[in-house]
Amino acid sequence: DISDGLFDVTINPLYDIWGFRGSDYINEPTQTQIDSVLSFIGMNHIKFSDIKTISKSHAQSTINLGAIAKGYAVDIVSKYLISNHYDEHLVEIGGEVKINTNRGSVWDVGIQNPKNLYDPIERINIQNNSIATSGNYFNYREYINSESIKTHIINPLTGYPLEVSDGYIASATVISKDCIDADAIATILMLLDKNKAIDF
Repeated sequence: DISDGLFDVTINPLYDIWGFRGSDYINEPTQTQIDSVLSFIGMNHIKFSDIKTISKSHAQSTINLGAIAKGYAVDIVSKYLISNHYDEHLVEIGGEVKINTNRGSVWDVGIQNPKNLYDPIERINIQNNSIATSGNYFNYREYINSESIKTHIINPLTGYPLEVSDGYIASATVISKDCIDADAIATILMLLDKNKAIDF
C-alpha cells in the first residue's frame, strides 16, 4: 500500500517473459506480450479469506517473495540466536544484514560501490538494526534486438525492468529495525526517481 503498487509479489510472470529464468542473451518481449502478462499482475488478484486461506482470481497469477525472502530469513535467524542467548551477533544472507548487540558495541558495515565492487562507497556504523541494499549491478540481462541492458528490478505497473545505464539509481540502501522492511523498501526506492525516493 505505501508503495502505491510498486512493491508487488505477483510480479513473477514478468520475470519469465523478460528472461530472468534463462539465457543472458534474449530478445525483449513485445508490448503485446507485456500487456497480456500485466492483465494478471496485481495484489487485487490475491485474496486472503482468513489467516490460513489464500486464493487467486486469475489462474496465471503467481507469487514471488524474492524481494523480501533474504530479509525475512535474516530476521528469523537473528530471533533464533537471541532465543538461544547469542545476543551479540551479525546475520548476513546475500547482502542483507542484521546486527544485534547488548554490550553497546557498534559494527562497521560497508555499502558496495556499484562501479567498483571491491571498494565500499560508504561505511556505516550499525547497532541493533538491519541494513539492506538493492542494486542494478549484479542481476541483469542483455537483449539482442534492442541492444539494451535491463536489471531484474521490474516495475509491476509498467511491466518494464529498470535500465542499467548512467543516470539511473544504481543502488539504494535502507536501515531499519527489521531486515524484511529494509529489504522491501530498498526495492521500492530503486523504482522511484531520486527526489521521490528521498521523499519516500
